[in-house]
Amino acid sequence: MKMGEKNKPEPIYDEEHAFNEAMNKMLEDFTDEEIQDLINDNKEKKMEYSNFLKLLMGFKKTSEEISELHDIGVDLFEGKFKIMDGISKIFNTSIEISYGKNGLDWVEWFIYESEYGQRDWSKVPTYKINEEGQSELVHGKGKVKFGAHDEEGNPICYSYESLWEYLEENCKNK
Repeated sequence: MKMGEKNKPEPIYDEEHAFNEAMNKMLEDFTDEEIQDLINDNKEKKMEYSNFLKLLMGFKKTSEEISELHDIGVDLFEGKFKIMDGISKIFNTSIEISYGKNGLDWVEWFIYESEYGQRDWSKVPTYKINEEGQSELVHGKGKVKFGAHDEEGNPICYSYESLWEYLEENCKNK
């Protein structure tokens, strides 16, 4: 034994790690065409609200747990075990199967911009893109408002249920 090898930890590589690595490899092997085939095969199926809620809450909880692990030095975003990539791909595909790319865009907005409907939009100004492609102030800071609204100014996608309702009415794969 060489000097310093005595305290060197053994690499962690058990059945669970092997399984995770195999799952990630399998998910990488899905082509966009295969994902589109899944979408086409499931166009008529409705996602019940309870399943939609379980999917979003499960993704949120898993993301938070993976972030906590990252904070203590366990990186599941990059490196050998990119678990978050696989989880995101499964989540995104599940949403896209029911609601298409436009629906996935709304779900991503709800998660990342609206912070799962918890963002206080009164603390930031909101803008829209006008017909000339320029940003135009809609509301300044301090005004009670929601992050997204329909053509009549009614708030949309401000809660899990309102997001699901919007997706069901406007983004069903047909």
